[in-house]
Amino acid sequence: MNLAAQPVCRFLRTRGLLMEDPDLHRDADPAWIESTLTALPEPVASEVGTWVKVMGEQGRREGGPHGYDGIRRYLSTLQPTLTASGPRWPA
Repeated sequence: MNLAAQPVCRFLRTRGLLMEDPDLHRDADPAWIESTLTALPEPVASEVGTWVKVMGEQGRREGGPHGYDGIRRYLSTLQPTLTASGPRWPA
């Protein structure tokens, strides 16, 4: 936020006149993951979405869940492979 705008925002907030935009306060990693999943073709998107959910809730080992920053690193590594057009098989 611009330093000049801070006093104005503080003034409006104390009077209940400032409306926060939740989209401006979203963490970058979950937002990136969501947009990446949206860009994937089905059924890949749902499968990868399930993987993201499992990684975020319980992790792959007893160590516990991964943070969104770790999941984003994994997904950014996999993204070129997930979005590459592979060989076309006859239907």
